[in-house]
Amino acid sequence: MKNYKMRTAAFALILFALCIPKTAFAQPSSSAADGWNVALLDTARNVDFLTEEEKNVILEQNKARYNPRKYAELYIVPRLAWFIDENRFIRPGESILITNPFGRAGVAATINAMANLPSLPPLAPSRGMSLAAREHTLDIGSRGILAHTGSDGSSPQQRLSRHVRVDGTSGENLDFGNNRAREIIVSLLISPGHRGNIMYATYRFAGVSIGRHSSYNYMCTIKYSSDFTDRNANYLDTLNLSAGTPGAATLSASGLTQAQFNQIRDSAAGGFVGWTVEGGALVMAWTGRNLTNFNALADTLIPILGAGNRGMDGGFHEAFNNNYDVTFFPAFFSAAYGIHVNAGTMLIRLRLR
Repeated sequence: MKNYKMRTAAFALILFALCIPKTAFAQPSSSAADGWNVALLDTARNVDFLTEEEKNVILEQNKARYNPRKYAELYIVPRLAWFIDENRFIRPGESILITNPFGRAGVAATINAMANLPSLPPLAPSRGMSLAAREHTLDIGSRGILAHTGSDGSSPQQRLSRHVRVDGTSGENLDFGNNRAREIIVSLLISPGHRGNIMYATYRFAGVSIGRHSSYNYMCTIKYSSDFTDRNANYLDTLNLSAGTPGAATLSASGLTQAQFNQIRDSAAGGFVGWTVEGGALVMAWTGRNLTNFNALADTLIPILGAGNRGMDGGFHEAFNNNYDVTFFPAFFSAAYGIHVNAGTMLIRLRLR
């Protein structure tokens, strides 16, 4: 019997800025210059579903896993000198006064802990796990939420299962207030629970999403798994889709009339393969579509469901008058264009009220 285990720690450091920076934070040293085996550790550099900084998040974790002592000596020990008292510090080149809830003692404890951790294999990037991470970033980031639970009540495992089939252990880390990979990973390492996820020996794969947060400017979601099967296009095969029209009860719960359902169905100019109810949401799916079809679908939803906030920050998420939760799950996200559809597969989920 497979062992399904969830490792979810408390929130990462939430950094509070007390004044405006005068200069930009100095750029971190390069991995190669610091003597890291980039060929071994930079496992995400050539994938096409992560931004450059998201790829760096994978790299920073792999460096910490491969040689914890070296990582602490290079990137955490210098931070001890940044503290102006036991709990507050200023980064070099900045005038932002930051409060660290773990304090200088917590940083010192992290250094000692990492000096005694074993070397671990690098994490490999996962497209499906990154989609699950992006789903949560877009959801709670737009709402200013600080939680592992989604606005629809979904758990990290439930969101992950929409994109991959987990065959073992899984976990999730959240960081708020940072958008630079090394700052994200160091802040997580200083938190014992989050460090436990990064340094968990069973984990072999990771998904990453960095995005905006309405309260703390930025956030990062990182998903972990020991083994998985990426659903991608095969996800459609698991949905038990129906090509007909939903019954009256389902339509009522979704807030749609039959005419509106038909309008949404037909807005992508064909390719509709069916609908189903999964995880408290009405799911509709299309194949053989392109970005033009996707935009037409999005433009159709806006007047039907109400005024919302449309964003193309590495994905698409809409909140319509707090009554609907509509999430698009294309098979592929493009940093250059915001979003596009790979192999023509589009899915939307409308949370049932």
